[in-house]
Amino acid sequence: MSDIQEDLRQYLIADANVLALVQTRIYPDVLPAGQNSDSIVLETISSLTEPAISGTNISVQTRVSLRCYSATKKQASIIAKTVRVDSGLEQLKNTTMNSRWINHVNCEDAHTGQEELPIDGGSYSRYVVVQDYRISHVDDT
Repeated sequence: MSDIQEDLRQYLIADANVLALVQTRIYPDVLPAGQNSDSIVLETISSLTEPAISGTNISVQTRVSLRCYSATKKQASIIAKTVRVDSGLEQLKNTTMNSRWINHVNCEDAHTGQEELPIDGGSYSRYVVVQDYRISHVDDT
C-alpha cells in the first residue's frame, strides 16, 4: 500500500461513522476473496511528483480510487456518502494527515450502483460505488 493509501486508511478508520459501517475492512488494491461484508478498497491509480518551488519538498498529485462494497445498492451508496461527506474527506484542505501536508482533496468522479455479479457460480452478488479522488499533497524530500 502506498503511503497516501495508508494515510487515507488511517483517516477513515479514525472516523466513527466510517468505522460503524465497515469496521476496519478497508483494504489496499483489491477486495480479498470471499469478503462479503461491507468494505472499502483503496487503490492508487497514478501519482505525479514535481519539485516544489522552494526545492525542499515535493508536490504530489495522486489519483486514488475508493470503492465501497455492500450487498445492497442502498448500503453501498450510504458507505460512499459517509466517506465523501460525513468523514469530511472531500473537504480536507490545508491540513495535515498523518504528518503529510494535504493541499486539497477533490472527488472528480463517482459511479453509483454498479453491480458486481458472482463469478464463482454462487448466488451472492454485491454492489460497488466507485469514487475517484485527486489528492494534492506535499512530501518531504
